[in-house]
Amino acid sequence: MNARYRPKRRSPVIPRASAPSLRATVAQAAAPVANGLAQAGEVPVGDMPNLQMLSLFMLVAAEGSISGAARRMDLSASMANRKLAALERVLNVRLFERTTRAVQLTSAGKLALDWAQDALRRYGRVREDLDTLMHRPSGVIRLAVHHYAGTHYLPELLNAFLIQYPDIRIALTTTEDIGEMLEANHDLALVLGRIPDSRVIAVQLRPYRRVLCASRAYLDRHGDPRHPTDLARHALLAHSTQEAGHWYFRKGAKTFEQPVRARVEADNHLMLKEMAIAGLGIARLGEHILETELASGRLIEVLGDYVCTYPGGETPGLWLVYPQRAAPLRTRVLIEFLQRSLSTKGRPMRANMVPSDASAALVV
Repeated sequence: MNARYRPKRRSPVIPRASAPSLRATVAQAAAPVANGLAQAGEVPVGDMPNLQMLSLFMLVAAEGSISGAARRMDLSASMANRKLAALERVLNVRLFERTTRAVQLTSAGKLALDWAQDALRRYGRVREDLDTLMHRPSGVIRLAVHHYAGTHYLPELLNAFLIQYPDIRIALTTTEDIGEMLEANHDLALVLGRIPDSRVIAVQLRPYRRVLCASRAYLDRHGDPRHPTDLARHALLAHSTQEAGHWYFRKGAKTFEQPVRARVEADNHLMLKEMAIAGLGIARLGEHILETELASGRLIEVLGDYVCTYPGGETPGLWLVYPQRAAPLRTRVLIEFLQRSLSTKGRPMRANMVPSDASAALVV
């Protein structure tokens, strides 16, 4: 028996491409290649330009090195040279001037590069239209996450997602720098904290609470702070990229700003947690990474009647962030999946907890 993949229901927010517009798009994408072949005359089938040839051509032009481009595409240098020579035969021009030190585009190569870039862009749009028409998302999603969110939330969620969408691949980057997430060429980011950039779309999946904590041994030696100003007498453990110089608090309608002179700065929250457990000082960390330590008494919360805030009084959250541009189908289905999975449950979703309205059926 043959099994075929069929989703249980289609999302109403995903537009369908009409058959005439799709045919027109395909024709437009194919025209540059067809014209190039016609002008080149009779071409052996093995020499026909393909997506790999065009991608290699563009990469060599960008890097100025055939061997470097070949390594990035997992090709041997000799194979890359043969593919470029085949493309030159098809176009009947010399694309590069090759020297022992560099590879540079010829005038004809510059013109051909514009054509190749346009052809690959058109191909990408056609693939997206076809995926939308068939509700068959595919391709690579470039996803950036904080270190903690990447290890704590994503492994089982992505397992469930990729079982549901086997033609999608994920390119994952972990970082503590929110600015890097937003500035780099990512399709989507999962961010803990706040969103400083209004140029992106940001959806809060859930709020979270930050707490001040220290080991019992440290507090026995130095005493418990009773007010934010008492922190000036304590050893503080601060995150180096998140308000390392000042901490902010709210109690009722009143807000407090406390200068911080950190005894230790680090760019990793889990490292700061381990330092607090070891008795180095008071750390300010997300409650979600302290559940076990607070419950067992390895860490003690201090100043619990004060809310840790940002300078504007807002509290942190788990955010889904993406650029203000039309997202392809593969990115939209991941956005919808993460919204369902992370905004409605207090804990990370297990692989066997895929929402019923998002699951796929195998029809035999």
